[in-house]
Amino acid sequence: MEGLMVTPDGETIELHDLMMRGATDLLIPYLHFGPAPGKPSVAAEGRAGVLRACEMLERVIEMNPGNWSAMWLLGKGRDLLDQTEAAYEAFKGAYRLNGENPNVGRELMLVCMTLDRPEETLRISEHVISLSPNDPGLLANHTLALLMNSQVPEALATITRALELDPNDPGLRNVYSVAVECQTGQRPLPLRLPR
Repeated sequence: MEGLMVTPDGETIELHDLMMRGATDLLIPYLHFGPAPGKPSVAAEGRAGVLRACEMLERVIEMNPGNWSAMWLLGKGRDLLDQTEAAYEAFKGAYRLNGENPNVGRELMLVCMTLDRPEETLRISEHVISLSPNDPGLLANHTLALLMNSQVPEALATITRALELDPNDPGLRNVYSVAVECQTGQRPLPLRLPR
């Protein structure tokens, strides 16, 4: 835990770990690992817990500015609360610390897509694809990043490759349809992902 302020009796480490576990417990019902159908919604009664988790994670990060996983969780929490700019800042911090983790890059890329940052989206997507070139979900995200940057032929080649890896995935087929419709002019190029 590099950068963690520690008292002689170890009190800060215990508090750090306790808050990290507590925040994780509050957020875990809303986290989905692997391909997801979309961002889960948080009912009114759950928002207070997500907000509390975010507050705890901010304190954890104050105590340990090198805790990329706390930043990543904070980004997930802020995204659940539709605080997109705050989610972006948290994911960006996590990416700075652990850009070699494809899941960290994926989340930053997705939030960049919703904030209409096509160049940054593509730059991050290219890096993430270099880390995990055979991940169909990442290839689908990369397809969208390419479309947002007007690179339609590259987008079609990318989503075709994703479908070769997982031909039965309906999400991949949907992204393929979007790319084809962009190529034929039936659909305008996406500027951003909808919230």
